[in-house]
Formats: sequence, C-alpha cells, structure tokens
Amino acid sequence: MEIMQFATSMRRRRGYNRLSPKNRNKMKVVRFGGAKRSWRLRLAPKLRLIRLASPLKLWSKLKNAYVNMMLKLANSSGSSNNTGVFGAKRIPKSRDLPASYSRSEFENRLIFEIYKSMVSSYELGYTK
Repeated sequence: MEIMQFATSMRRRRGYNRLSPKNRNKMKVVRFGGAKRSWRLRLAPKLRLIRLASPLKLWSKLKNAYVNMMLKLANSSGSSNNTGVFGAKRIPKSRDLPASYSRSEFENRLIFEIYKSMVSSYELGYTK
C-alpha cells in the first residue's frame, strides 16, 4: 500500500500538503485544471516545405490515368452499341470532283505554265 500511495503522489503534482491535518476525514479535495502537464518542451511548429512529386512519378501517374481512361472507353463503346461517345455517327459525304476543263482550256493552261517556267529560267532571252 505504501508503494502505491508513493507512486500516485509522484504522478500528481501537488501543492502544499500538511503531514498531519487535524480534520483530514472532513476535508474535500477539489482539483482544477486539465490533464497532467507534460515535462517535454513543445517546439514551435516549423515551416514545412511542400514536397513536389518527382517528374518521373508524375509522368507515370499521368500515363496510368490515360491508359485506364482508354481502356474504359474501349470497354464502354463496345457494350453500349455505339451510343455516341463522341457524338452521333457521321456519314461521310462524297467529295466534289473538280470541274473538268475543255480540251482547249487545258491546252491554253498548259502552254501558259510552260511559258512561265521558261521565263523564270531565262530561256526565252527575256531581259529586264
């Protein structure tokens, strides 16, 4: 019993206690305050630097997200029977063919192109 009483007295912080009070049985004890005060010093919170993710980890996360998105898209488009993931299905239109030239227009255009190439290479003797 003495050991327990000694241990409990060491655990609690007490103020002044009389060794032999006269009216010990009639005394009511009231303790104020919260939990036991820790003897450890509290350090001021330090500024923590935000750790940036390394480019390699960021790249791998981005790649994994892209691959997962493509897999989900491939799985959903096959099962949904073309519900229009990217919009309605487009019907391709035929391209307009260029208007055909008559034989004389084609020959005139061909002669004009030959003339331009000869003038640019100075084969006709054109001088400025």
